[in-house]
Amino acid sequence: MPISDELTNKGVRELIVLIIVAYVTALICYNRCRHSGRGEIVMFNRILLAGDGSPHSLRATDRAIEIVKKTPDAILTLIHVIDDLPVRSEVIETEIPGRTVPDHQKTPIKKIEEKAAQAHIPLNVKCVYGEPGPAIVREATTECYDLVVIGSRGLNHLQKMVLGSVSHKVAKRVPCPVLIVK
Repeated sequence: MPISDELTNKGVRELIVLIIVAYVTALICYNRCRHSGRGEIVMFNRILLAGDGSPHSLRATDRAIEIVKKTPDAILTLIHVIDDLPVRSEVIETEIPGRTVPDHQKTPIKKIEEKAAQAHIPLNVKCVYGEPGPAIVREATTECYDLVVIGSRGLNHLQKMVLGSVSHKVAKRVPCPVLIVK
């Protein structure tokens, strides 16, 4: 077999592989971006809202609700990360399992739940213990969300440099789009 024929066959094989990869990628994108029936593409079916009850997270809640209202069959999940471990008295006195979150730890997110209820949006709530940035990233990654909505506290440059921003950490590490609401 001449060298030119070998190169041609190699080129044809590479072209076929590229076509197959492009086709599979298009199928994946089509399945992720369902059509709504109104001529628009629905991209955000599973939305993760990171909230702690602060004014910033309430503004993020408003934006998430707007998106869910415009997206048929969208699922909104609130993740509330409690940045401290349960106190010994909580675990010993009430005899709760280590992963159960007491009701008083859930009170900061009541306003978020009320906003969703007023908008007639079903809201799944997940309360977890841990550091907010990594916990939100872990949830968004393992549960394959299409969008993460999070509020920005508006830290100045020094605070960002020293402390880091949760929204910045999330935006850098999750595989899906992140909407940071100011």
